Amino acid sequence: MTLNQKMIFLVGHLVTWHGNQYTCSGTYQDGTCNLSQDGYLQFEDVPLTEVELKEA
Repeated sequence: MTLNQKMIFLVGHLVTWHGNQYTCSGTYQDGTCNLSQDGYLQFEDVPLTEVELKEA
């Protein structure tokens, strides 16, 4: 998946980062995203290149 595809498709989906599961709560033009768990923001400015879409 390209960076542009990630920016479009990841918002609102479950993703994995460092082995943990999060919801992608926003993506930004600088190639980063925010990750939430249970409705609470956990991490900001996470590089999209490090985030993987959780397989259904």
